[in-house]
Amino acid sequence: LPPRLSVFGATTVPPAFLHVLHRMAKHVPVTLYVPQPSPHWLGELRGRRPRPGENALLQRLGAEARDFAELLLELEEPRSDLPPLVRHDLDAPVDPDGDAPVDLLRCLQQDVVAAADRGERPAERYPLRADDASLRVHDCHSEQRELEVVRDQILQAFADDPTLEPRDVLVLVPDIDRYAPYARAVFGPVQQHVPFLVADRSPAKELPLCRTVLAVLRLTQARLTLGDVLQVLENEAVQRRFGLFPTDLPVLRHLCHEAGVRWGVDAGARAAAFDVPPFDDNAWAQGLDRLVLGTLTGPVDDLVLGLLPVAGVSDARGERIARFVAFVRALFEGLEAFAAPMPLAAFADRVDALVGALFRSDGGDDDEAVAVLQQATVALRRAAKLAEHVEPVHPAALCDWLAGALGRGGSARGFLAGAVTVAAMLPMRAVPARVLCVCGLDDHSFPRRDRPAPFDLIAAAPRRGDRSRRLDDRQLFLDLLLAARERLHLTYVGRSAKDNAEAAPSAVLAELLEHVDRTCAPPRGLALARDAVLVRHPLQPWSERYGGRDPRLFTFARQPEHRPAPHDRPTPWCAADAAAAPVDEEPVVPVDRLLRFWWHPSRAFLRDTLGLYLPRGDAADDDEHEPFALNHLDRYRLDE
Repeated sequence: LPPRLSVFGATTVPPAFLHVLHRMAKHVPVTLYVPQPSPHWLGELRGRRPRPGENALLQRLGAEARDFAELLLELEEPRSDLPPLVRHDLDAPVDPDGDAPVDLLRCLQQDVVAAADRGERPAERYPLRADDASLRVHDCHSEQRELEVVRDQILQAFADDPTLEPRDVLVLVPDIDRYAPYARAVFGPVQQHVPFLVADRSPAKELPLCRTVLAVLRLTQARLTLGDVLQVLENEAVQRRFGLFPTDLPVLRHLCHEAGVRWGVDAGARAAAFDVPPFDDNAWAQGLDRLVLGTLTGPVDDLVLGLLPVAGVSDARGERIARFVAFVRALFEGLEAFAAPMPLAAFADRVDALVGALFRSDGGDDDEAVAVLQQATVALRRAAKLAEHVEPVHPAALCDWLAGALGRGGSARGFLAGAVTVAAMLPMRAVPARVLCVCGLDDHSFPRRDRPAPFDLIAAAPRRGDRSRRLDDRQLFLDLLLAARERLHLTYVGRSAKDNAEAAPSAVLAELLEHVDRTCAPPRGLALARDAVLVRHPLQPWSERYGGRDPRLFTFARQPEHRPAPHDRPTPWCAADAAAAPVDEEPVVPVDRLLRFWWHPSRAFLRDTLGLYLPRGDAADDDEHEPFALNHLDRYRLDE
């Protein structure tokens, strides 16, 4: 054991771990640094201090901190076999009647820390000013609009305060993989003025090479269609490994269509994997043979070695075909290595071999992806060695383990690295920030729901101190409320982008607005205090509402040079006589025509009105299904 043990940021610890730490305290000093929302919180549970008040936010959002405080208080009871817990308060109690808060954010923070509630004394409610911008709740139509509003608020904060720096701004979202593409699209155009970084993305989502490796491993249970194989070739590291280019993909897809490639390696692989009679028709082996024969014979109409070479393959395409064949064979050989159960160490070795056979790194993200994969395989070998596990494991279970290891391995690279940080809402992320923006506070996203397994006994009979994602998020929201130093912006998707239907905000956000109504006096002219805090934004950033009478609605987005007048009508995309549907002499519409219209209105318009017949998706030649009948074009070619 070390000479002493210090645990920082212990907002909550499961009872089993807390018991282990208590046992270790018999041998070495153990110190827990427990952040609490209020210095009154620990003491008031046992009546050590007079209760200064009942703060509604502290009661509703701080349940997890309260349960952990009760566990710690139980450890203070003297026991003969274990040392007692000694508590030291690092912060002095806050006087609820101290200095008056200067804005709404500090008012809420002081009330939480002092465990006071102004709603009990209506005469002492905080007089909310109309120009108080310390706390804003923004109602938006989509995730992109949320980040656009946040960008405008950040730019306005930089314009108002020259001392504010990008490192002082933090943007938190509940699902970083969902918000990351929008963050790059919104903050990318202003990156020269506001540098930003996106943190916490998992390698499986962030790094293309890791995504492709997982896609290749999933092919061991797939039909190996033309689309599946060409999707692997879309990765630039694979193209570099085999000397191909992005412009080669459309040509290769067309040639494979001409060769009749649809799915399956060959007859033996089809019979072994899918329990079907062995047949080579429309398999990869037969299609590649036809492509290779086409490079040797050129356009011919006769069978060669029992196969019809693909016509139209010129000498210039021969090298491209050779490289493509090398890629397909390397891919199928790599997949064959994962066909049977294997020990953990063998799986790690084969993953490393697969990466070396299919990919060629070119620095940057590729090197990082290779390093992440090597860390995962090294960890698997270490676990197999420690557990002395040598029994073979099914490849599906091993691939699922690798997907989980890459999916949860989001690193903290980019978090608080000197730029505006867009990160996930995780424990220990409630760090002080001058400008704090929290997105995704709608009812479906936050607090996140617990989805326990049916056999989870902890979820069936929860006890005090058991971890819960819902309680974690409620406590995190309270911590974020206390972490903001100057401005706190909370956004949620409160309107549908399709029909403007209203959507419910998160429960924690609704409780905050209710608390503001109860503890604050609204500005003159407003019925409720929340009307000064809640801002409802339009669907588009170029809406005429921006720059109007409401000073809270502003945008830094580039406005269109020409705004159409209300009476302007869009130019029709086709002539009026063509768009007018013919009037049927018979008013009865056949059932099949009515169903065709409801199934696909655009296709029905083109067919019934304009006389354009498009091939249906189920009848068109695709990448997955072999043709069972000749279409009109193939029949015409055979007749010729």
